[in-house]
Amino acid sequence: NVCEGDDGEYSFCNQNFFSSGVFPPLPRFQPQGVKWMSASQETLTSLYGWTSVTVILLALLIFLRTIAFPEIEGIFRSTYEPDGMDQGIDFSSVKHLQEVDGYIPQSRVPGFVHPLLACDIQGVDEDLVGWRDHIRGFGPHNLVSDVQAITGSKMLNPVFSIVKQWPP
Repeated sequence: NVCEGDDGEYSFCNQNFFSSGVFPPLPRFQPQGVKWMSASQETLTSLYGWTSVTVILLALLIFLRTIAFPEIEGIFRSTYEPDGMDQGIDFSSVKHLQEVDGYIPQSRVPGFVHPLLACDIQGVDEDLVGWRDHIRGFGPHNLVSDVQAITGSKMLNPVFSIVKQWPP
């Protein structure tokens, strides 16, 4: 861009504040000796410059308040809020329903109809497993039984998950 200097000479002046890294773009950042803005342009440039600073600070504040602070707060204290009300129905009264299972560690293996149980389920209600082999029962699907058969003794230190149930 070509600008007229104070002495009437024309010279090159950089009007691109964006690429020069100047923020906010204010009239005081015009090159020395080269004044290419009129008084009304300087007023509007100052207004736009400070408005942009205000908008950016406001957006940053909203971001921090709605996204960043809650995420950081979640690290230091619990943010869980229960959804719904206690229905007053005990688990033991619905465990026989097919939709309700206990957490029984299992592994699905291709070629096997039922999953392999990765825990000892003695003393655990069979309704909690989530499936049933009506012909052979759970024994052939239990990996604990396989380890006992291979080693010839009961394991002193458990290798698989321990599952317990305390009926009411």
